[in-house]
Amino acid sequence: MAAHRDILSINGLDVLCVVGVYPKERGTPQPLSVDAELVLDTEIAARSARLSRSIDYDAVARQIEAVLVACRFRLLETAAHALATLLLAPPAPGEKRGALSSVKLRLEKPEALAGRATAALTIERDKNWLKMKSEQAPFGGVDILHETREASLYRLHLRPSRQVRLPALPEGSAGIFCLSDGLALDGDLQRAHRSARLDARAGHTVINAGKRDASLLLVTCQKRAALTELASGEAKRDSSATRSR
Repeated sequence: MAAHRDILSINGLDVLCVVGVYPKERGTPQPLSVDAELVLDTEIAARSARLSRSIDYDAVARQIEAVLVACRFRLLETAAHALATLLLAPPAPGEKRGALSSVKLRLEKPEALAGRATAALTIERDKNWLKMKSEQAPFGGVDILHETREASLYRLHLRPSRQVRLPALPEGSAGIFCLSDGLALDGDLQRAHRSARLDARAGHTVINAGKRDASLLLVTCQKRAALTELASGEAKRDSSATRSR
């Protein structure tokens, strides 16, 4: 029996970000409008009334915003392909959502042609297109979703009580997006489906303070993000530092 093809849509998501190749676009954020069609089978979610078996559109919208704000894409093509890869990737450990079979994205730059017209790009991709490399790490694992010289997306998976030290990023901007509960950034517990900007002048420590596997999305303007420095992360959780406040 063929899987059902249901579509969950997010339309008109406006994000202020740096996107473009011209000098004036590299220094000043401009509006970008995103439409997303997320294709999946919602039968199980409908029968169980469990959001974790479908897609939380608020969480997806926040992920899209986190990627576009933290990265400084030069081309709409690069931004669209990075987002498609992120959305088509299978659920990460600790991430409660259904899996997509395909995605359609439309990215529009309303100010690109100075009011003369609207510039936009639309792409459609399915799960067979996805190419994702995974690596083992002392703290758990790393999924390499997207890497270019201008933007990189990594999913980090932390086993309970494990930590990862994020390297200092001297140039550009970076941020994390918590895909699940139980993660503490520099001692402060974070909520799932929320983003946090990173100080580019210093490293940060993320600990899985929960009892189950947890995952986060690391977004940075730097290629490879010094993954070899995503240390050594074997230290056990300091309960006083990660206790809920």
